This record gives sequence, structure tokens and C-alpha cells, in this order.
Amino acid sequence: MKNYDLAKIAYAAYSQQTGGVSLISGDKLPDFWKLRPEIQDAWYAAAEAVFTALIIAKERPDAKTTP
Repeated sequence: MKNYDLAKIAYAAYSQQTGGVSLISGDKLPDFWKLRPEIQDAWYAAAEAVFTALIIAKERPDAKTTP
């Protein structure tokens, strides 16, 4: 089972940065749990990638952490 805490934090930061509206459509952003599951999963994947890169950077500062 996935823990969506980091995804929710990332989504909340995005929402705050954009004033709570989509930069594409201009529509109000819904609550994280009202997003379609595939969008929740995309936020999860993005947050997990950043988290992993931070862990790698901390453990091996000389490691390349960008794709």
C-alpha cells in the first residue's frame, strides 16, 4: 500500500504556488483525494523521485541524482 503523505505535501505546495488554480486550464484545483487515481499516482511518483534523489544526495554527495 502506498503512503501518499509526500504526494499530498507536494500537491499542496503546487496548489499554494499557483494560487489554487491550474496553470493549464485556470480551473480551481480540487482536494488531493478528489483527483483521479492516476493523477494521485503521478504526484506520488514525482514526490518519491524527489525523496529518493535527496536520500542519494545525502548518502553520496558526488552521485548524479538527475535523470
